[in-house]
Amino acid sequence: MLGTKISIYLLILLIALLVESVILSYADPTNNFKVIVLGSGGGPFENNLSSYLISPSNENNYVALDAGTILHGLNIANSKGSFDDIDIPKKSGVTPEFFLLQNNIKGYLITHSHLDHISGLITSSPYDTNKSIYGLPSTIEYISKNLFNWQIWPNFGNEGMNPNLNKYNYIKMSPGEEYAIRNSSMKVKAFPLSHSNNYISTAFLIRSDSKYILYIGDTGPDEIENSENLDNLWNNIAPLIIAKKLSALFFECSFTNDRPDNMLYGHLTPKWLLFELNKLSLKVNNGNLKNGMDGMPVVITHIKVDPKSNVDSKKIINADLKENNNLGVKFIIPDQGDKLLF
Repeated sequence: MLGTKISIYLLILLIALLVESVILSYADPTNNFKVIVLGSGGGPFENNLSSYLISPSNENNYVALDAGTILHGLNIANSKGSFDDIDIPKKSGVTPEFFLLQNNIKGYLITHSHLDHISGLITSSPYDTNKSIYGLPSTIEYISKNLFNWQIWPNFGNEGMNPNLNKYNYIKMSPGEEYAIRNSSMKVKAFPLSHSNNYISTAFLIRSDSKYILYIGDTGPDEIENSENLDNLWNNIAPLIIAKKLSALFFECSFTNDRPDNMLYGHLTPKWLLFELNKLSLKVNNGNLKNGMDGMPVVITHIKVDPKSNVDSKKIINADLKENNNLGVKFIIPDQGDKLLF
C-alpha cells in the first residue's frame, strides 16, 4: 500500500513538472532563450515598469531590454524562484538583488529615454558595476545630456558633463547593423520606431546562434504615425519567421480599444496591434493571410493601468486579442517576476 502511494505521488509530481515546463516553454523545445520579467507594465505605478532580462538558455549573462524597474523587479523575480539556477554566495556581502545587478546583468539595451523605460537604471546606477548602454544615437544623447548630467543625476556615463565617474560606456548603434553584446554571446540590431511627434523609439533584434527574439519598444501604428518604420521592420523580420528562426516577438499594447486614435501618443491598442501583425503576416505568406505565424509567441508589454476602479486593462486587452486572433499566434501576458523560456 505504501509503495502504491509513493508511486502515485511520484506520478503526480512528474505531471506537475511537465505542466510547468509547458507553461514556461512556448517555442522551440531546445529553449534558445530565457527571459525574466523585471517589469511588465506601462505605468503609472513606478514599481512595475518596462524591463526584461534576456540571456541564452545555457548562460546566466543577461542583458536588460529597457530598465524602467530594476532592483524591485530583481527582488520579485528572485522571490518567485526565477534565478534558482544562479548560485548567490551567502558570503557575497550584499542582498540577492544587488548581487544579480552587479554580477549577472551585463548591459542595457534602451529603446528610448522616457522615464518609464530608464528610471531603474538611473536610480540603481550608484550600486551598479561597469557596463555598456546600447541605443540609437538620439537615445544616448538624451540620456547623457538630460539625465546623467550632474543636475538631474550624477554623470555615470563616459560622455557629457564631467564624465569622471566613467561607469557606463555608451554604444551608439547604427540602424540595421549588428553589434556584439559585451560579456555575452548574444548579438543585437536596432531598428528605429516612431513614438509620436517625430520622437524615435527602437526595436531590438537579439540573436543567439541562429535564433532570434524581437523586442519592440513603444510605437504607434504606421498609419497614425505617418511612418514606414514598422513596415521596414516587418520586411526584416518576415524572412526569419519563414525560416523558423524567430523564437518570440515582444510587442507593446498600452491601451484598450476604446482609446481614441488621437490620444494614443505613439502607442498601440489590440485593434492596431492585430492590424500590424496582419501586415507582417502578409509578408510572411507572400501576400496571403495564411497561418505562417501559427503558434508564434507574441509577448504583450507596456499595458497601462486604468485609473478607473472598475476597469482591468490587462483583462480587457487579453480578451480582445484572443477573440480577434485570426493568425493563430500565441499571445502571452506575463506577470512581474516570471521566467519565460523560448
